[in-house]
Amino acid sequence: TVMTWADLGDYAQFNKDFLADVQAALKAGKSADEIAGSWKISDKYKGYNIQDARLKQNVTAIVDMLTLRWCDTLTTFFSLSMSAIAVTFCGPSARKRTRDAPA
Repeated sequence: TVMTWADLGDYAQFNKDFLADVQAALKAGKSADEIAGSWKISDKYKGYNIQDARLKQNVTAIVDMLTLRWCDTLTTFFSLSMSAIAVTFCGPSARKRTRDAPA
């Protein structure tokens, strides 16, 4: 199926709205599982669908990125000699996590 520019714009807006929904739920104290279990596609996006497993995967990825858990994962892969790269991506607090990571 060929998308029109309008279709692409709608899809981009869908993703922005999805991100905003996840951010709001996270600020309200919900976990990734709770967000994925309760999120519903807006009537505004008739014809859109997402499988439960994919929804959970997307919500978890967003929550991990928003809570900087991905930085913890990233820094465990860097040795002390690579800590500058981790700091570049994750900020100064990554330096301590990198020092504590297994060699």
